[in-house]
Amino acid sequence: MKQENTPDLPHNPEESEQPGNLKHRLHQHLKHEVYCKLGVSTIHGVGVFALRDIPKGTLPLKSMVSRKEKKFSRSELKEIPNSVRKHLADFCLVESGRVSVPEIGMNAVNISVYLNHSKTPNLFFNKAEVLEALRDIARGEELSIDYDVSFGEEHVFGDKELAADDEPEGDRV
Repeated sequence: MKQENTPDLPHNPEESEQPGNLKHRLHQHLKHEVYCKLGVSTIHGVGVFALRDIPKGTLPLKSMVSRKEKKFSRSELKEIPNSVRKHLADFCLVESGRVSVPEIGMNAVNISVYLNHSKTPNLFFNKAEVLEALRDIARGEELSIDYDVSFGEEHVFGDKELAADDEPEGDRV
């Protein structure tokens, strides 16, 4: 009888808690690094909210997901379906005509893209360009950043040129 392909599981349950083991790293992540969830925002649409109290200086959006991005020019994205370009325009940073697309693609989520703008933010990008709590944040509070400080005067969200509808009427779904 042919055996099914199954992953090699440790015979000793204690082996699953060895440092460096994915299960151990996930357990530590859940215990020490998960502070936020998505929810309905009173600022705009969807926002990021504290699941538990977040002390000042904490890095509440630390993730096991890559935060790296690849930059595309608007012209490089002309062949992308209009609905996808509109999605990129809503969620991706556009600076100097270049669109920053998450390296993980658009079918996975880095919840930091749902941080809303506030002139009295509770998060900022520190010197290492990692989001840090400016002050103590209470459980249930919405997390926010100041877009003008974080992205400078050139930042654009909802880029009209990128989202321009150039599909013929007959091609729409």
